[in-house]
Amino acid sequence: MSITTDRRVSFYAALYGAETRIDEGRKSYMETISSQAFTDFLRTSGEVLGTVNHLPNYTYAKRTDGSLLLQSDKKGLFTSSYLPDNEVGDYVYTAYKQNRVKGASFQSVPMLSRTRPDGVVERESLYLYDVTIAIDALPAYPQTATQVVVRLKQNYEQQLAMFNYQKMKLGL
Repeated sequence: MSITTDRRVSFYAALYGAETRIDEGRKSYMETISSQAFTDFLRTSGEVLGTVNHLPNYTYAKRTDGSLLLQSDKKGLFTSSYLPDNEVGDYVYTAYKQNRVKGASFQSVPMLSRTRPDGVVERESLYLYDVTIAIDALPAYPQTATQVVVRLKQNYEQQLAMFNYQKMKLGL
């Protein structure tokens, strides 16, 4: 992650092919993200927030207003934006200068997954909600310090994401 003197923040929210152990209560498994996982979503105009610690009230950029750039390349899901000149932007900028930024993250709902023969769950399609800067919190992907997939636990949010994904696939 980098933040320039003009307050441009850039980072990879996800690295493709990096395997990590995911612990969900009593369930634990290895997971990786396919290089095509965000392709379908990035073709839509769906909202994605740039947040701090996945907190919507700490939003520093939005995809729909053009302040948040998202793109997929060979390495992963890249994001870039300018930090606003407000309380949230100042908080991120100060935390970065104080070395309190621990990594980056994203929040999504898996739309399509497969379990490989080696038992690793590969996320092939994801519905993206946010990309976030982790301040004073450790990411779940310590080997990259740039990935955390947060599973939404509420059925409603998963059903809504599936509905939106199906609409997207049908071009509605």
